[in-house]
This record gives sequence, C-alpha cells and structure tokens, in this order.
Amino acid sequence: MDGSHPGGPGTHRESIRGPARDVLLSEATAVVGHGWGFGLHAALDQTGAVIGPLIVAATVLKSHAFGPAFLGLALPAAAALVALLVARAWFPAQGAAAPRQIEQTQFPKIFWIYVGAAGLLACGFADFALLSYHFQKTKIFEGPAMIPVLYSGAMAVNAFTAPLFGRLYDRFGIVMLSIGTLISMLSLPLGFLGGPATAMVGVACWATGIGAQDAILRSGIAQVVSMNKRGSAFGAFNGVYGVMWFVGSAIMGLLYDHSITAVVSFGLILQLVSAMAFFWLRGRLGVALDQ
Repeated sequence: MDGSHPGGPGTHRESIRGPARDVLLSEATAVVGHGWGFGLHAALDQTGAVIGPLIVAATVLKSHAFGPAFLGLALPAAAALVALLVARAWFPAQGAAAPRQIEQTQFPKIFWIYVGAAGLLACGFADFALLSYHFQKTKIFEGPAMIPVLYSGAMAVNAFTAPLFGRLYDRFGIVMLSIGTLISMLSLPLGFLGGPATAMVGVACWATGIGAQDAILRSGIAQVVSMNKRGSAFGAFNGVYGVMWFVGSAIMGLLYDHSITAVVSFGLILQLVSAMAFFWLRGRLGVALDQ
C-alpha cells in the first residue's frame, strides 16, 4: 500500500503502476481465489510499508546519514525486479486473454454500477487525516504521540483483515464488502462523537473497512471484466475512485468546520447506500463473463 489508501490511486505511483499490477494479480489470483490473492497482496504490501521505514530509521540512527539508508533500500528493489524476471521466465505465456473467457469489446453495464457503488463508498469514507485532526483538536487523548500509535495499530488491523475478508469473499461473494462497509461506518460516530475508548474502537473499524476494500474491490473487477479489457478497467476504476475520494474528503473537511454531526451523517448516508448497492450486486458479478 505504501501508506496510501487501497483500492484507489492513493499516490501518483499507484496511478502509474496500479492498473498493470492489478491485471497481473487478477490472473495470478484466479488459481487461489481473487479475494485471497488480493487480500494477501495487501497484507504483504502493508507489511513492507511498515518494515521499510523502520529499517530506514534504524540505519539513519546508526549512521546519522540518509545515504546508507537509501542504498539499503536498493536491495529489496533489486530483489523485486529479479523476482519479476524469474516469474516472466517461468511463465512466459501468462498475461494473455484466458481462452475460456469471451473477449469483451466494451465494459458491461454491471461494471459501471460496480464502479459507481465503489465511488459512493470512497466519497463517504473518512480519511485518517481527518480523524487524526479531530483527535488533535479535541485533545481526546492525553498526548499527540498517541495518534501515530493509533495509525500503526490500524495498519496492523488492516494487514490482518485484508486476507481474512479476501477468504470470506471467495466463499460468500460481494456481500462481504457490504458487511465490511457496515463495519467501517461505525468509525464515524465512534471516532468523531465518542471518547478515547470508543475512538480507538472506531479506528479499528476504519482499518477493518480498509482491509475489506483492499481484498474485495479489485477482486470484483476481475469477475466482471475479461482479461483483454482489465487494464483499462482498473484504470477507469482507479480514476473514479480517486476523484470521488477527493470530492468526499473536501466535502467532509468543509462540513467539519460547521458541524461534526454533519460529517458523520454525510459519511453514514453514502456508505449505507454503497453497502446496499453491493448487496444488490450479489450473484450478479461474473455473469457478464459467462454469457
């Protein structure tokens, strides 16, 4: 994740590499289950995003310079490239359209419904930056040092829940994203309207929702769009998700200056509509590929 939000283009790096990476993952995970594969990828990515900065911090602490730290990061980067080349040599035929799938000439209507539901979810999902600003402003915790500790704990919850929801998705389908969204909704009243204990529970709910999105959102696209269109499908999805995330974050920021209750209501309504849309989609994903 590189510290960015999953499911959408959290950084410019995700916008550039995300669609191509997700196409490769969508084919590779077809063997073990899209949900489990994408969830495991999110967990490993999150683990690397936590361990990497810790290694840099330890190196800088020891050498008192950033040069050796950046040099050390070249090792895992080189290992990633080597792994990619090895995979390319072992599986040279991978990346072509699956022979048992039809080759779509355009995105099916169900794809845009799915993207619209994901956009509503992104628009109503509060960023941790807003939560942390609220914690700092209201001094809900004794010291500001608690905020990064909470974020670190949230990333741990995220790393655990992503493969869990992925496995559940492979078994029960898109309804698990509705459940994950309902859980993430709790982060709004608990995080913005409660005390220290409820705020911590709210952050855990927020991280659980992120985990569900990490594992399931991209998996759903793999069920709807054939391999020959997945690159543009993931690109379109990331674009819509990113724009809606920006719009929602901007609206919540403006609402926060006037009414915290309005922030909570705004997020709850959009996430609830999104959860209902995902529930409606149950049993409908994958039909376009079977026809």
